[in-house]
Amino acid sequence: MGSWFLAAVLFLSGVQAVAGDPEVVPSARPAAPALGAKQKTALRKSFVRALENETRALHQRHRAERADLQASQKARRRELNTERREFFSENPQPSKRREYMRELVARRRSLDQLLAAEWKGRKSDQIAAEKSLREEQKRRLSEFDAALKAGQRPSDLLWTPLGR
Repeated sequence: MGSWFLAAVLFLSGVQAVAGDPEVVPSARPAAPALGAKQKTALRKSFVRALENETRALHQRHRAERADLQASQKARRRELNTERREFFSENPQPSKRREYMRELVARRRSLDQLLAAEWKGRKSDQIAAEKSLREEQKRRLSEFDAALKAGQRPSDLLWTPLGR
């Protein structure tokens, strides 16, 4: 292997060879400059905006979930009404209709209770998710502020991950 290969390996590893000097010196990266007051303010403002956007996205997801749930529950209720109409068209006898209506009223009550429990469960899950997000955001904001107070650039890991 030629000397060009050795030079490429050294260059990619961050080591610079000084011409005429057989000694190899690691390249020193310049230290990041301290953040100014304007930079800190701008960084914090954009970070808080990102946190707000994350909260808005969660609320939008929850609204869409609730709309889907409401539509599915409405369809399940509609099935009962369709079934009732079909039964009435096929059975003109009042005695069968009365018996069917008693059964239907009981099924409706149980369906309503089931749907209410489903709605309540979904709502409590969403409330728990919002609370968890708020706590996580509070933690990330305090870490962000601590890094700014120390004059360092906050970690990129504190920002909202994509796809969340």
